[in-house]
Amino acid sequence: PSPGKVVMLKTAEEFRRISGDSAKTVLVAFTAPWCQFCKELAPILDQVAQHYTRDQKTVVAKVNGDDMPELVEKLGIEGFPSLRVFPKGVHAKGKGLRFEGERTLHDVANFLDLHNSNVPIDGVDYPFSEDDEL
Repeated sequence: PSPGKVVMLKTAEEFRRISGDSAKTVLVAFTAPWCQFCKELAPILDQVAQHYTRDQKTVVAKVNGDDMPELVEKLGIEGFPSLRVFPKGVHAKGKGLRFEGERTLHDVANFLDLHNSNVPIDGVDYPFSEDDEL
């Protein structure tokens, strides 16, 4: 993935590869093309990606939830947009950490910074086994 750009994840395999990279912290926005709040979030995601341009270990990505309903269901995504962070240093095959703050550059960047460490975080839900497919 290119630093400073939002990466569009088009397949479940791409999602698994990017979110499962334990060397990177990955913010994934689950969106839908018909969702007005998702459209409003797009420039904020661009700003967040720009904020992390120099950080090779932070990725900002998007998933069109309408294109991957099985993944959305497995992750327990209940509405759009939904932001999840998969922290580096943690085997991120699970549901990630749900972002519930204001959708502003400040709050999203602070959330990423908070979880951008190599220390496993208590309470992170990683329910899938190696054999489970997302």
